[in-house]
Amino acid sequence: GSGLPLEPREGPTRCSRPHRSCDTQGRELSFFRQFSDTHLDGRKGGAERAAAVVAYLNGLSMPLDAVVVTGDIADHGLPAEYEQARTILSASRHPVFPCPGNHDTRALYREILLGENGGADAGVPVNRVRHTAGALFALCDSTIPGRDDGYLADETISWLDRVLAERPDVTSFLCFH
Repeated sequence: GSGLPLEPREGPTRCSRPHRSCDTQGRELSFFRQFSDTHLDGRKGGAERAAAVVAYLNGLSMPLDAVVVTGDIADHGLPAEYEQARTILSASRHPVFPCPGNHDTRALYREILLGENGGADAGVPVNRVRHTAGALFALCDSTIPGRDDGYLADETISWLDRVLAERPDVTSFLCFH
């Protein structure tokens, strides 16, 4: 048939590291989960929902290479909202790869969630690249400072072109809100 293959064409390949899964070429597979739009606003309801997601992911029997959180982490971009997010996300037993969304504020996002100097690059997109055993995650900033909508700025597109060109042989995930 002409459909996608649902089963490996060859037998399973042993991975070089224990407790990992590999494709038929012996390349390690990356396992991750993604969630978005926590819109934490200091209230109990949103915090309980986000904490429940983290608790659920912590309870999975398989280890995850990443938990990707794609934006609108804070609802109004206030310091207390990022403090709340940091507390909830730091409870993850898995690496957390966040990227900002249109409700996030770059300076506070950088300062509180990433532990960086928030004011130094307040106008520069918060683009980051993270690697796992089998993949590259390009975490793209889609915020437009002072506005509620979002887009990927030319600066982000240029950054993304460079990141993908550096590692064309690696499975890549483009993450943005």
